[in-house]
Amino acid sequence: MSTREYYEVLGVGRGAGEAEIKKAYRQMAMKYHPDRNPGDAKAEELFKEASEAYQVLSDPEKKSVYDRFGHDGLGRSGGSPGFSNFEDIFSSFGDIFSDIFGGGRRTQRGGSRNGRDLAYSLELTYEEAARGVERELEFERPCECVFCGGTGAKSPDSIRACSACNGSGQLGFRQGFFTYSTTCSQCGGVGRVITESCAECGGSGQRTEKRRVKVKIPAGIDEGGRLRLREEGEGGMKGAPPGDLYVVASLAAHEHFERDGSHVLMRRPISFSEAALGAEVEVPTLYGSARLRVPKGIQSG
Repeated sequence: MSTREYYEVLGVGRGAGEAEIKKAYRQMAMKYHPDRNPGDAKAEELFKEASEAYQVLSDPEKKSVYDRFGHDGLGRSGGSPGFSNFEDIFSSFGDIFSDIFGGGRRTQRGGSRNGRDLAYSLELTYEEAARGVERELEFERPCECVFCGGTGAKSPDSIRACSACNGSGQLGFRQGFFTYSTTCSQCGGVGRVITESCAECGGSGQRTEKRRVKVKIPAGIDEGGRLRLREEGEGGMKGAPPGDLYVVASLAAHEHFERDGSHVLMRRPISFSEAALGAEVEVPTLYGSARLRVPKGIQSG
């Protein structure tokens, strides 16, 4: 459970409305999403902290308790906020992750699960962004383990129903007149536990595969522009389809140019006499050099 003030975590004031709170959480979730920060423990912690804050502030009843009594009030009201794992977060706020990447991690009947959407940051030069380019991407993505079929177990006999939730994947608790359910922390919501793990995937049910795909970058793409490659994301489980891969454009710094929307800016020093009398100078552009007429009497800037 986070000890920081929830409004501070999301960067909003105490008078923030539902839309502002949701927008702030979307920005935090996008920034610290585990797919965008693989192996970054600090980002994972901030992602969980932001999700916990949103869990409370997006719920009118919990928000009211928190506004009056703070963290202590939430503890006394029955059950501290927070999540046991990322799956719990994705299933709770699936609509928000659909807005960000087209999906969080979606579970279907029979244990099948659509693959998550992944993000790939692609650095482009100014020239490539202006003219367009075809690039080959090489990356790794998780997919279903072929040795255990995604179960994570050595054999079907190694799978048992979870004793904590009796196989339901949910734990119930009462709060006043209301009954709530939460994801079982012992089995992670799947309703089963594995007594002996698959030796190939270590019980995760997934392995890593290398992928190479070609992507065409359209001319004029902007910083942060996204391209969607269907079914190139995380592999699905038990026959479910893979997620999508979102290629996010990032423009490398240029020696001469800066970008202002669709405009390209550059600084061209000229001499005092050229400014006073006028001149014709050569300037670089994204498409080669060009001649520019400088009118007499031009001022700096």
